[in-house]
Amino acid sequence: MKIHVKTALDYIKRSPFQALAALFVLTLTFFMGTMLAVLVYSSANLLNYFETRPQIIAFLKDEITPEQVSALQNKLSGDERVKDVRYVSKEEALEIYKQATSDNPLLSELVSPTIFPASLEFSVTDLSFAQEVINEVKKEGIVDSVGFTASLGGEKTLEDVVGRLRTLTLYLRIGGGIFVGVLAGTSLLVILVITGMRITTRRGEIEILNLIGATPAFIRSPIILEALIYSS
Repeated sequence: MKIHVKTALDYIKRSPFQALAALFVLTLTFFMGTMLAVLVYSSANLLNYFETRPQIIAFLKDEITPEQVSALQNKLSGDERVKDVRYVSKEEALEIYKQATSDNPLLSELVSPTIFPASLEFSVTDLSFAQEVINEVKKEGIVDSVGFTASLGGEKTLEDVVGRLRTLTLYLRIGGGIFVGVLAGTSLLVILVITGMRITTRRGEIEILNLIGATPAFIRSPIILEALIYSS
């Protein structure tokens, strides 16, 4: 085995430019494959974040009882399409407002908890359920209005963001797969060409080895090892 490895290394040293070409193509293929895998993974995580983040708020009417709120909260919690249901009281809504306007305390002093409606905030397990759930919640008697979190600018904006992310992820997977496939095919072709050139240049040596009774495995081993060294 040692003699085969030594022979393969000798062949590589004799043709350094071929070795560098193979090394460059294989390194480029590995690097691009790794980068595309990271991009696809990151975009998939970002898409999952936007699809499952807390995003729906059901604003409740003023003339409601705790029992009615609890009943709706339990109903939402039992829905498989819904998760992370949270009740926000008027006082909590005021605190959220104060935190959002902490840079201007005067705004906080001019308001009271009574002007903020209580609400139920929740997420959906998949954005495709959002509109259906919103329509159902709007029909509840204690619900005044329903909307998405304002940070994304409304229902259509959120759907547009997720739609673009889905399209981007799809293009990354398809385009990246094709690109890496082309690079992998090029790498394989380079190795095959170099191996073929090795066989051609060693034709005389191979004939001599055949005449003295060398086995096919003994003759092929250095060439195969050279290809493995390139690919590793």
